[in-house]
Amino acid sequence: MFSLNHSLFIKLVPVLILFGMVSSCNQKKEVRFLYSNGREIKDSTEIRFLTKQLQVSVPEFDSTKSQTVRTFLNPRIEREVNRYIAKDSGRKVSGMMILENKTGNVVYWKNSEELRVYSQRFQMMKMYGILLSFEKGVKLADSYSWIGKYSRKKYDSTVSRLYRMSAPSLEYKYPFDDYSCGQWSAFLKQLDVSENERDCADGEIYPRYYFRTSLFDLVKTGVLIHQNGVASANNLFGTIKDPSGNIIHKAAFVKGKRLKRDTCLSAKKVLKRDPFDVIEFSYPIFLFTHGEMRNGMILSTPKYTIGFLSASKSGSNGFVTKEIYTLASLLENLRH
Repeated sequence: MFSLNHSLFIKLVPVLILFGMVSSCNQKKEVRFLYSNGREIKDSTEIRFLTKQLQVSVPEFDSTKSQTVRTFLNPRIEREVNRYIAKDSGRKVSGMMILENKTGNVVYWKNSEELRVYSQRFQMMKMYGILLSFEKGVKLADSYSWIGKYSRKKYDSTVSRLYRMSAPSLEYKYPFDDYSCGQWSAFLKQLDVSENERDCADGEIYPRYYFRTSLFDLVKTGVLIHQNGVASANNLFGTIKDPSGNIIHKAAFVKGKRLKRDTCLSAKKVLKRDPFDVIEFSYPIFLFTHGEMRNGMILSTPKYTIGFLSASKSGSNGFVTKEIYTLASLLENLRH
């Protein structure tokens, strides 16, 4: 009898192992995402974005285990911003991201994971070029920085206009015209700005320097200026717990100095919008996924820094000054 049972057990072992493997494969490993207030996120588009970002942001993330992930996304901000955008078709955006200045945490996201910016000399790249110039000690009133090649007129009194100038032009001479590719690359690395598909060649007149970066990097730079050069960890995810409630990941709140205070103060003079208590930088960009030019803006209020890309083509952007400052006022007046 023992020999028979033993023989039967030996035969059943492979079947039991196979059954266990099938059961294990069929068992769904659930990853639940929560807003900052603990409420579960249900939107499928948002979940896909968060799942993709989780694998990048959290090296120890294990997709085979059930986990509960708390984000820093603020449901109140999401509700109010979405409601604001829905009121008027002219307010449509194809991408938006909002960071909290004090912590650097990502509190709002909309269609931003695919955004890539082609940064030409007189477009968005100018923001980094002038920051690099300030970092090297160039002053706002330096004639070298703002002389028109043809008019020979000093533009130190209209620095702000030149800084926001959208249309590319070869009329103006900037200090960053003489910076090498190595200086550009080292500075962007210092700011933790990505250089996707970098293209650079030093030239006799000025270096040709193009690179792609992300909306996230642009907004981080806005926060950096607002915080006088102090960078935060820019967390999207807070704590991650297993089904038993044990914490398996916790966000790091690391701060570091990346820009000189004087650099940021000079940049604020250029970017400040009176009588509003905000700083702003507008930029035209080339959106690779659509093959067209769009308008974008980085707007930093006392509490938040907003980066967005318009849904309309360049020249028909609904986010005019009045509209964007209405949005800024909405965010500042939110009660949390």
